[in-house]
Amino acid sequence: MNANPKPGDQPKKPVANRPVAKPVAKPIGRPVAKPVAPKPEAPRPAAPAAVRRPVAKPVAAPVQPTLEPVAAARRSPNGLSVAAAFALIACGIGAWWWTHRDTPKPVAVIAPVPAPTPALETKPAAPLGPLIVDFKPATPAPSLAVPPTPAPMVKPAPTPPPAPVVAVVDPYAAPLPLDSVAARSQAITQRAADLLRSALQKNEVPKYLDLLQRSIAIELKRSPDFDSVQRYDRFLENPYFMRAFYQHSLLSMAGEGTGRAAQDSSLLSSHIIRLFEHNEAMEAFLETVTPKDKFRDVMESWAGIAADDSEAFGTYRDLAIACCLVFEKPRKFDWNGHETIISAADRYQWYKKHDKAGHLETKLTRLSAWELSWVVGAPVPESELEWTLAELRRKLKQGNWGNAYEMVPYDMQKAMTGKMKNPYEYYTFAEILKKGGICGDRAYFASNTARSMGIPAVAISGDGPLGPHSWIAWLSDDDKWSFSGRMGGYPAGRVHDPRNGESISENLFTVQSQTTAARVVVQCWREAGDTEHADRLEKETA
Repeated sequence: MNANPKPGDQPKKPVANRPVAKPVAKPIGRPVAKPVAPKPEAPRPAAPAAVRRPVAKPVAAPVQPTLEPVAAARRSPNGLSVAAAFALIACGIGAWWWTHRDTPKPVAVIAPVPAPTPALETKPAAPLGPLIVDFKPATPAPSLAVPPTPAPMVKPAPTPPPAPVVAVVDPYAAPLPLDSVAARSQAITQRAADLLRSALQKNEVPKYLDLLQRSIAIELKRSPDFDSVQRYDRFLENPYFMRAFYQHSLLSMAGEGTGRAAQDSSLLSSHIIRLFEHNEAMEAFLETVTPKDKFRDVMESWAGIAADDSEAFGTYRDLAIACCLVFEKPRKFDWNGHETIISAADRYQWYKKHDKAGHLETKLTRLSAWELSWVVGAPVPESELEWTLAELRRKLKQGNWGNAYEMVPYDMQKAMTGKMKNPYEYYTFAEILKKGGICGDRAYFASNTARSMGIPAVAISGDGPLGPHSWIAWLSDDDKWSFSGRMGGYPAGRVHDPRNGESISENLFTVQSQTTAARVVVQCWREAGDTEHADRLEKETA
């Protein structure tokens, strides 16, 4: 750079944030440039392109005693004089010194040498004992509790609009049409079947009973005259009216537990529905059942037999009803010191087998369920039934089976003293026929051998002028009952009912033996609460 700037030249701006070099001492005999005061910091302009400036002519310096004279005319290869070059170098060195004059100089620090420590007296080390390592499980580091993840914010669902109020319609409210014309409608028939099924499955039998009673009452009020000769014919000949009548009677007999029983057993439920769809089956059951029979036990026994044998609800339906009413539960009794069990299914199969084989004196399919109850109720094991078929089949017939009473020899000694001349070894048909007996033994032999051959029969006992006596009644022909062993002076006796084990009067037995559909209707009307028509019809059929 030029030591002496020319007029018009722009002075060079100092670098920002750097200290300004202090002026160097003026050399002897040379003018020194006056230091320029620093200006406020401003943006640095771009460096202009290098321009060769004219070199000022050196001024002759005074002669120094220690320096050799320098030829003014001598120049450096690039056109500068040697003196100018030295001047520039001196300025640079001075500037550098001025900039670093405050920098502290390194000082050498000499650490003191510690005094020597006297050696310690060493002692022999004690012998080491056995190495014992206590292996203890490391205490697990406490687990850092992970803060639970906050549940996502669920946007509440919009409140739905209130549902419209729908009136609940009671399916049992509208009565069932029982008119012979209106009730033929497929829709009416289907509704009645659906209501019955719903009542059994949902345990709503009382509601269905109330529906039947209201429907029956409405149909009865439609009768124009109950004083005419044929005033009951329109009801007895109307299958829809009679179906409702029979259903009401059976459900009233069954009680409130029928719905719960049907819920517990699908087999029982389907069997009851099947029964309630057949008027003839309901009528046969109502003719035979007694108020003391247990409806559920009878139905379960019948349903089990019908599940294994379809004819139990078909050709041999009445035989199945009789067996189930007599043996609603397997019956146990002592037979000559041996326990014997008779079930409805076993007795049904035995009679059905021999009826199909033609071994019996009657056709069981032609007898009613009530009549068959006086057949299957023989309190003897199958061995006695088989003996009768083998020994008496060719000796007696249905019409003269009363002779079996006289076939047993009369033991006068037993009648007078109570002790037999020739006691029985076992109380069997063969022993009675061989050794004889009194009237009670005769009635037992004649009635139960008749039952073994498929003939309805009953032993009757009563008191008279000669004391206690026993005789029999048997179905000698279609709808005809005959007596054997009866004596004068014994107008009426008592009968052991095999269906429930009760003793009934001979008069009641006679009335029941003349069962008609009208008697069943009387029973149904009484159970439906219509005592007026029940009393009137009962008087006319007495």
